[in-house]
Amino acid sequence: MKKIILKTTYGAQWKVYILVLVTVCLTSCASRKRQEDTVKVEVGFNATVVNEPYETKNSDLSTFNRYNLLHMLNIYDKDIDTIMMNFKNKNELIITYVEEIGSIHKTESAIFKGKFKKDGSFQIFLEKRRLQVPPVIPVLYNQVHIDKVMMSMTKDGNLLLENYYKREGSVLIIGGGNTFKYSQKFKIID
Repeated sequence: MKKIILKTTYGAQWKVYILVLVTVCLTSCASRKRQEDTVKVEVGFNATVVNEPYETKNSDLSTFNRYNLLHMLNIYDKDIDTIMMNFKNKNELIITYVEEIGSIHKTESAIFKGKFKKDGSFQIFLEKRRLQVPPVIPVLYNQVHIDKVMMSMTKDGNLLLENYYKREGSVLIIGGGNTFKYSQKFKIID
């Protein structure tokens, strides 16, 4: 019986390592598929929206809780029924709500910077951080934190918010993290 001995040269080993590295770097991506029942949000959008969703769709049903509109925008500990939303200009969304603390009514506002996308949605990055070592090809260390919300209108005249959340990192080729997407529809009162 003959033994087969595979000989590799020093240069061939590096080609394999580079091929594996490029494959790992290029295969981690995400895309957003436009929902069929949406229409464009216009700059003149001005509406009062119910804070609780009437429909929820998500990518991971086992760990998902329904969030109200303020929670999707990272505003917590508020017991609010309705929210007024309008665009100050093409890059700023203003939300205003009245918080009732006993007999006191306190009006609060928040401004979210974002931009309109080609598909007609308004995109807000609540958090967007990326740390890579070295900067171009993250071979040694990589950390990504993304929390974004896309706002569009449904064909029946209600508000659709889609949230994309990503937390991941890697050291050398060992990595981990989580990513999830969910969307919720909110009734527009006027």
